[in-house]
Amino acid sequence: MNELDTGVLKTRGFSRPLRLLTPEQCMVFMRHWRAVENRQAKGWESKLVALGDPVFHDIATRPQLLELLRAALGDDVVLWGASVQVREPGQEHRWHSDAETCGGDGYASVWIGLEGTCRETSLAMIPKSHLYGVSIQQAKAEKGSRAASDAELLKLAQAFDAAAQIEQPDVADGEALLFDGRLWHGSYNASDTVRYALLLQYARADMVVKTPERYDWPFAYREELPAVLPVLGACAQAGNPLAPPPADPAAFRTLPAVQHQLPMPLAGDRKKGWKPHEIAEGRTANLTFNHFHASVLEPGHSPHPPHAHVEEEVLIVLDGTAELLLGSADPEQAQVHHARPGSFSWYPAYFPHTIRNMSDRPVTYLMFKWYGPPIETARQAQGGTVNFGSPVPGSEPLPAKGMRSERVFEQPTAYLTRLHAHVTDIDPGRGYGMHADEHDVAIIVFSGSIRANGVVLEPGGVFYFPAGELHGMENVGATRARYLVFEFHGGTPDFARATETIDRTRRTGTSLRRTPAFVAPVKHRTDGKHRPWISRVVNRIGKAVSAPLNRKIERVVDRRLAELGGQPPRR
Repeated sequence: MNELDTGVLKTRGFSRPLRLLTPEQCMVFMRHWRAVENRQAKGWESKLVALGDPVFHDIATRPQLLELLRAALGDDVVLWGASVQVREPGQEHRWHSDAETCGGDGYASVWIGLEGTCRETSLAMIPKSHLYGVSIQQAKAEKGSRAASDAELLKLAQAFDAAAQIEQPDVADGEALLFDGRLWHGSYNASDTVRYALLLQYARADMVVKTPERYDWPFAYREELPAVLPVLGACAQAGNPLAPPPADPAAFRTLPAVQHQLPMPLAGDRKKGWKPHEIAEGRTANLTFNHFHASVLEPGHSPHPPHAHVEEEVLIVLDGTAELLLGSADPEQAQVHHARPGSFSWYPAYFPHTIRNMSDRPVTYLMFKWYGPPIETARQAQGGTVNFGSPVPGSEPLPAKGMRSERVFEQPTAYLTRLHAHVTDIDPGRGYGMHADEHDVAIIVFSGSIRANGVVLEPGGVFYFPAGELHGMENVGATRARYLVFEFHGGTPDFARATETIDRTRRTGTSLRRTPAFVAPVKHRTDGKHRPWISRVVNRIGKAVSAPLNRKIERVVDRRLAELGGQPPRR
């Protein structure tokens, strides 16, 4: 458990390593950082990145982190700094105390390892040095010391505390150190890899944060106070001007239920080579933002070179055959996947991709594109293409209820506890009753005539029902229909379970692996007599049966990997 010992923090000046992010979250954040680092401000202003970057802001306001800050600083807390600290092999960040936070005990910094983090690259600190009453810069100036080596600095510290020692905690990627900025601290990358860490700096709302002009003693500050972001409480007595959070979800209109018929064949643009057809966008209970549109791509064209972005994406080919270039920003190095009706492609956040039409006829495709706060999942889906068969339903008899669903994809993502897809065949006159789901649902009609909430859609039709929206389904045509369903599951992931998995793999030296679910969730009856309590009971029984089996299999695989010579656990 991530419990903060406030007594230790006050007496020693820093916490033990605390798990805040999963390796998958670190990976997503690093993808984002590499995409935006060249656009960041330089100098002290680089610490203000969270004022305009929603990904930094999401990490800085994770619920488990805010609870640690509440314990350390109280109920009204502001964020004044957010920056990525990069250290090349052999690079040193000299010993110092943070000039911004030497004015009292109402400040706390959170240092999170992102990549290349280990004991040899983590922070070095002198416990209790925040209680000396002087910064290391002031101590050196007043004693006329030019101390640079660890031994010289330790001798300087022992003038204040004869028992002073240097400590360098063993920190892994995704783990954090919460410390008092007055602490004497520094870092040296003694490894052969680049180390990246996220530094988040907070203050009690009534404390004043000043922008330093000189970091050596005596400190000098600018007159104008920088803006800060409230992250806990109302911060009514803030010492600095308050800034609004970036990409406030309230700025996006709520996405309503959508019933949209694409007129197939969809009109293209031969002159430009690519024409989008907007459908809808907005926020839902599960996603900060979701946008979907259809596009027509003419022969010999591509809408853009391979690119990557913060949003996750699903591409469904409705007509024609496309080539998808995946996994590399270099077209020559990218994997080429052929996509046609009966397949879809999934792009994680910051996954390089593009589409091109090398055929002799237009390609029509549908895209869903969304993002939200990064969530705590230990295993996330990798990018690629899923083939679910023909867009035309089969002719074999269906079960007595007149419909059959086959799951074709189900994995957690950076922003969803679960992205699920299944394809359904349904006979004429069959369907299911009105109900509401806790997740968002998108339905794409490939054949037949489907009525939902009084609207009939045919091939090229798109239904979207946000979480909580009542909806039902019926095949009102004369022939069997087929449709593809995507479920966007948000909600709160099990952080304790995710970190338990990470800690286990760290101890055993094994790597995280994706495992398929053993039991597909039961949604509802399909004979028109909806009984949601039965679904809930069956789901709970399925989870209770499958969870111990999953854990047992993981233990057996971990043990077998260790026997086969897996990497030893970190100590």
